[in-house]
Amino acid sequence: LGAGHPAIKDMGIRLFNIQMLGMLVGGILWGVWGDKKGRITVLFGSILAIGHTDLYMVAGVAVVAGLLLAATWSRLAYATFDPALARLSGVPVAALDYMLLALTAVVIVVSVKTVGIVLVSSFIVIPAASAGLLARSIGRMTLLAVTLGVFGAGAGLLASYHLNVASGATIILLLGLCFALAMGIRRGR
Repeated sequence: LGAGHPAIKDMGIRLFNIQMLGMLVGGILWGVWGDKKGRITVLFGSILAIGHTDLYMVAGVAVVAGLLLAATWSRLAYATFDPALARLSGVPVAALDYMLLALTAVVIVVSVKTVGIVLVSSFIVIPAASAGLLARSIGRMTLLAVTLGVFGAGAGLLASYHLNVASGATIILLLGLCFALAMGIRRGR
């Protein structure tokens, strides 16, 4: 996709709106059910303090998101790259856009407890941006983004444990290093 492609022009606005929607819902839910002492946890998360219920919720959201994306994959890819032609072909572009926006908002809300509001957007965007620099197809980009996210989370947790530093920030720092490496590889091509 070139810099002038409509998907690229709208991406920043969409990502900002998705993050704001997720933060709004997360803030409302936190205000209703959250403890008043852990306000710093909402900003920066506490991945080491999550319980079984939180893990089940994350796993449930991951399964539902994975199933929805798998069920709509080809139509979603078509609608993402050429919405006008997809609309003419009978693909429900608006419904797919809303589904993707809702899934992203739910992922943000669930992720707030683990990495916090401040870092959740980085945790979602950096692996995808890194993969976008390296992959030549949407399938490979998706697989690489998921792999980078899982690697970043695992390696960041391990590093934060051994260095005795904040886990969320360590994960994002490691993902940032992956992005810098991807930029270097892209320039070298």
